[in-house]
Parts: sequence; C-alpha cells; structure tokens
Amino acid sequence: MFEHSCTHLCVPRTDLLSNAFRTSSTKAPDALPSVQKWKKFAKEIELLKRALAKNDGGKVLAAYKNAEEKLDAYLDAVELPSGMELKQM
Repeated sequence: MFEHSCTHLCVPRTDLLSNAFRTSSTKAPDALPSVQKWKKFAKEIELLKRALAKNDGGKVLAAYKNAEEKLDAYLDAVELPSGMELKQM
C-alpha cells in the first residue's frame, strides 16, 4: 500500500494518484477540468438536499436531473462509464 518503508511522509498510492497533477504541494488542483466538473456536481447535490429538505417535488426532480448530468460529465472526464451504464451493470 505504501511506496516505501519509511514511517514518515508515506502516503497511500491512491493519494499519490489523486495529487499527481498538483502544481503546488499546498494548493489543490482546482484548474483541472475533472475537479471543476466534480465541484459542479457537488453544487447540484447541495441544491438537491435543499429541495428535499423543503419537500418541493418539482425542484427535487429538476435538481436530480441536473446532478445526474453533472455526474455523467465528471465520469466522462475521468474516463469512467456514465451513470446509466453503471446502472445496467
């Protein structure tokens, strides 16, 4: 799981992969298209939560559809199957 056997500064490989495109060790890679698409999806999920809390069926449906579209855009950016394809598996 770790790249080497030292006891300090070891990071799991998944963390190394997720940080591979950082230009700075202190700043997150916000300019990456996949990160931007994930943030758009997360924003839609927050809108969906608010609509659910208000029990507004119309807004829930609209927010769900928007979130689904944003998720598919993110999945495409990271070269994963779309939500519909995942449902069929």
